[in-house]
Amino acid sequence: KKKKKKKKEAVVSTQSTGGAEDLVWEKCVELYFGGLFMYGSWFNHVVQGEKRAKEQPDTTLFLRYEDMKADEKGNVIKLAEFLGYPITEERAKSIVESTTFNKMKNDKSTNIFSWAKDDDYTFIRKGIVGDYKNYFSETQFTRAREVLKKSSVTCYNADDFEF
Repeated sequence: KKKKKKKKEAVVSTQSTGGAEDLVWEKCVELYFGGLFMYGSWFNHVVQGEKRAKEQPDTTLFLRYEDMKADEKGNVIKLAEFLGYPITEERAKSIVESTTFNKMKNDKSTNIFSWAKDDDYTFIRKGIVGDYKNYFSETQFTRAREVLKKSSVTCYNADDFEF
């Protein structure tokens, strides 16, 4: 079964990279669900992206992380074509190899913010689809599904979420 990146993974990433690492996890989750986190509501952000992609398909490409992870080369080709620069399969393979998660995580130019607290700070966390399961309690998982079901987000389905 094809796995989908859960909104819950975005919560985990936001806590660790959004300056909220000192917050108690439970408080972080509630702020996130309430749209009160660093970048506002994830739901509003995604809904606006979906709307723009439908209204302006020639200028907006909507890609999901888990889809990119499932078919890296295919999505590199898709992105290149969208940008008007079609590439060969070999070039796509080369791009995938040079932008692997581990290469980017170990490259200071792609894995650090200027506001980092220390040299050990990492923006690129794990890159694992489904890692949210290691952080969410069953209650938080249920809350995430409920919030998603009430939202206008269409690219993710609450029934696809596994705990």
